[in-house]
Amino acid sequence: MTKKRQRHLLVIGGGVFQVPAIKVAKSMGLKVVVTDYNGDAEGMLMADYPIEVSTRNINLTVNAAKQFHASCPLDGVMTVGTDASQTVAAVANALNLPGIPFEVAERSTDKIKMRRRLHEMGIAVPNFRPVWTIDDLNTAIKEIPLPLVIKPCDNMGARGVKMISKPDEASSAFHEAKEASISGKLIVEEFMEGPELSLDALVFGGRIQVTGIADRIIERAPYFVEVGHTLPSSQPQEKQEQAVKLFCSAIKALGIDIGAAKGDIKLTADGPKIIEIAARLSGGWMSTFT
Repeated sequence: MTKKRQRHLLVIGGGVFQVPAIKVAKSMGLKVVVTDYNGDAEGMLMADYPIEVSTRNINLTVNAAKQFHASCPLDGVMTVGTDASQTVAAVANALNLPGIPFEVAERSTDKIKMRRRLHEMGIAVPNFRPVWTIDDLNTAIKEIPLPLVIKPCDNMGARGVKMISKPDEASSAFHEAKEASISGKLIVEEFMEGPELSLDALVFGGRIQVTGIADRIIERAPYFVEVGHTLPSSQPQEKQEQAVKLFCSAIKALGIDIGAAKGDIKLTADGPKIIEIAARLSGGWMSTFT
């Protein structure tokens, strides 16, 4: 009798937020390969095969995955709770593993490309402008009523995100956002009043299964620091259903047709609006419990 081949899963990221996924994978009998720049990260210490490479270095990660795959075939690649969707997609595409196309991961990571795509598809998003220079920001302030929110287009965890309530706050907010941006690209958008929801979903075979809806607890204005979630949400069922409908429409509009998706949605007086959609599960501990 032919011995069944051991299956291997590559997890991009070895921090504490990836640990629950690594534990589940190992409990399923999978051998787990983990990549992270920190060889002493908790997930790396748990891995069957740790590989030291940054989650943000797409080319090096793809090369490392190819080398491993040549001698020990990988059966899947994923991440949880970190902004590595493009790295995951690049590995999946390179090794012909299940996953979304790289361009889908890119527009689900870059907030400018995301906003443009959703706007084009008729999905409710706040009024926004791309920002590269301080002059771009000053022009946006003239075109969109204050208060505004400025943020890097390519970071997560509210790094560099700040409210601008007065024109004289623009310069400092601009420089803070620039420092937190990987590419230097920023986006500024109208500030939306209302409670905020965080949603997680799994996508497979044309079906979107929402796995959790939570109230986001945001504090420390003028910054937007997420200090926790309330799960399940305390919002009225009707508003939750409206948010889920918008979330699913945004997932389809971005082209996420397999894997995970997370969404942050504001419940405004004009109805729910997308803050962001990502091709991964939520950061923090929320996705652990959904």
